[in-house]
Amino acid sequence: MCYDKNQFVEYESLSPRRDIIIGDGTRIQAIDIGSLSVESFNCINWIETTIGNVLHVPRITANLFSVSAEISKGYNVKMEYDKYSFLKNNKVGTVAYRTHKMHKMCSRIAEHENANVCHLSENLGEC
Repeated sequence: MCYDKNQFVEYESLSPRRDIIIGDGTRIQAIDIGSLSVESFNCINWIETTIGNVLHVPRITANLFSVSAEISKGYNVKMEYDKYSFLKNNKVGTVAYRTHKMHKMCSRIAEHENANVCHLSENLGEC
């Protein structure tokens, strides 16, 4: 899920809109769906990829990543105490490092000509 419409490279309206139930039971709406062009850090290189079927949910304040959606796309997840590694064909695609009680992805919106740029990860020192 992504809160910022400007981060999408492809975008279309959802009709009807989709209800999302968040952790405290509150219902919020996804109003659109599209694709994001991102760069993910695998602890060696930045790898450019496109994430499809991303919901635009303006009421969230940070982008959220679905582990189950990645598993559905053929990724395996290796879970360790301090990090999650997402692998496809035995190659690490990206990692998420534990920060307090959450895991933070080492990824950023890909830089393209005429694109809006927003860094999803502020501190890549852990990578």
